Amino acid sequence: MTSIRKTRSVLGLAGRLSLSRGLIRRYVWVVPILALVVLIFTGTWLRSRIERALQAQLEGQLRTLLDADVTALKLWLHAQEANAMAAAQEPSIRQAIIELAQLAADRKPSSGHPSR
Repeated sequence: MTSIRKTRSVLGLAGRLSLSRGLIRRYVWVVPILALVVLIFTGTWLRSRIERALQAQLEGQLRTLLDADVTALKLWLHAQEANAMAAAQEPSIRQAIIELAQLAADRKPSSGHPSR
C-alpha cells in the first residue's frame, strides 16, 4: 500500500478532505485560467451579439433613408416633367423649338463631311 492509501484508510473522511484540500492547493492556478477562458468566450460572444444588433439597426436606418431618397427623387422628376410640359405649351417657347428644328434641318451634314 502506498502512503496515500494508508493515510486515507486511517483517516477516513478527514483524510479525504485533507487530500482534497491538498489537490486544490496544488492546482489553484487552474481556477484563474478557467475563469479567463470563460471570460474570453463570454466577451467574444457578447461582442458578436452587439455587433450583429448594431449592424441590423444601421441596415434598417440606411434602408429607410434610401427609400425616402428614392421617393423624393421620383417626386422631383414628376415635378420637372410637369414644368417641362407647362413650358412646352408657351407660344414663345414653342416658336423657338420650331425655329431650332428648321435650323437643324437646314444644316444637315452632307454625306462624308460631318460638321461640328
